Amino acid sequence: MNDENFVISNLLKLTLDNMLKWEMKFPPRIITEKTENYIPYYYEANFNGTVFALYEQRQTLYDSENDTTFLGSLFRLSIVKYNHLGVVVDVYPFTADNALYPLYEAVKSSLFEVNTIFNPSFWNSGQ
Repeated sequence: MNDENFVISNLLKLTLDNMLKWEMKFPPRIITEKTENYIPYYYEANFNGTVFALYEQRQTLYDSENDTTFLGSLFRLSIVKYNHLGVVVDVYPFTADNALYPLYEAVKSSLFEVNTIFNPSFWNSGQ
């Protein structure tokens, strides 16, 4: 297993086990200001002092076979560095891979807490 897959699989396991809490944030300007790509969802989690950012980057892609453009998505995992004022000063793009999709979906699901909507107390409350 390569380093990227090792990190992705461990982040996924920690997320599914509720041991890693992700937070939805606005993407830092360092990511958005120099691109025409759109980032609709951006999440961060801190693990042992390392801040991971997981985000979907929508961009216009070109299909040379059919000579057409279309809107596509890339899922990206980056390591983010903050300064002492809490401002992002650097972003290291760790990977952009479709292997991130399960982690991306797990993060979104954990933030919406779908599994707690109909918890056992719901059924016992008579609602």
